[in-house]
Amino acid sequence: QNIEQLIPIFKNTDFGQSQEKVHQVLFRKITPDFTFDQKLNTLLDSNVKAFNHLVFDFLKTTDYPLAKEEAFPLIENDEILVKADIFRILEESGVGVPAYYNKIEFEINGKKGEYARSRSGCFFCFFQQKIEWVWLYEQHP
Repeated sequence: QNIEQLIPIFKNTDFGQSQEKVHQVLFRKITPDFTFDQKLNTLLDSNVKAFNHLVFDFLKTTDYPLAKEEAFPLIENDEILVKADIFRILEESGVGVPAYYNKIEFEINGKKGEYARSRSGCFFCFFQQKIEWVWLYEQHP
């Protein structure tokens, strides 16, 4: 829905040899055969730093708090970190992984399983999974 706003920003963002490919992907519509995640991953795989600049410049056109910033220290970062990487960094730094990510075993009608929080430690987060609401009730009534 923001493609029109992205056109001038994209024209001023250097994706190098991937410029034409990014142009095609950027303007390709989301469909069941080309999902939002596929689009995002394709853009990131094209040039992470250029993608960061594109997003940061776009955010400057919004009312988000980051729009007020002149610079962002991670904009030149080209690493793609996943949850396992973050947990490794936390462990190696000595901070450790927050305890709420530890899996808790449970049993219902003879069937055993385990669950843990999938998101940050904000208990009031409305993006939680249903099982996380159950866990919250059980652990912190």
